[in-house]
Amino acid sequence: MAGSVPTYRQQYRLTQEEKEELAKQIPILLKEKKIEESDSPYNAPVLFTKKSDGSLRLCIDYRALNDITIKNRFPMKSEAKRS
Repeated sequence: MAGSVPTYRQQYRLTQEEKEELAKQIPILLKEKKIEESDSPYNAPVLFTKKSDGSLRLCIDYRALNDITIKNRFPMKSEAKRS
């Protein structure tokens, strides 16, 4: 990402149900330290998919960030290959 312009993608439209679910999940994820507040110029929009039980799964669309990420030329070996 060296020398790249920060990616910014507009947030997707969320239904009222999705907005309410997001408002419920964010404090939990912050408390569990799975996410943290940031003032980074980069962003990634969130969206939801329905699980088989009808509940909502929070997803993040990192495609724009992935496009500018420098790939590791020497990836780590998988666990199976290390043994």
